[in-house]
Amino acid sequence: MSNAVNIFLRKAVDQKGIPFPVNTDLQGFRELSDEDITRTFNNAVQQDIALKEKKGLPVAKYDTESKRAYLENADDTREYV
Repeated sequence: MSNAVNIFLRKAVDQKGIPFPVNTDLQGFRELSDEDITRTFNNAVQQDIALKEKKGLPVAKYDTESKRAYLENADDTREYV
């Protein structure tokens, strides 16, 4: 799983976006605005981060200065990928 996340993050950074086409022509998506979808996605990400922090698991983040993805551990150490 961590390898898949690392690959996704690297490709997303390289392509400056989601590295695959996203089909939103599914039931339920047609009624949602782009803002609604973005807000729902951001809320899901925040919930996932909170759950991982609560469990003491590493959280994937991005360093805008060095332009590199990293995992932040519960002890605040970083592992760059």
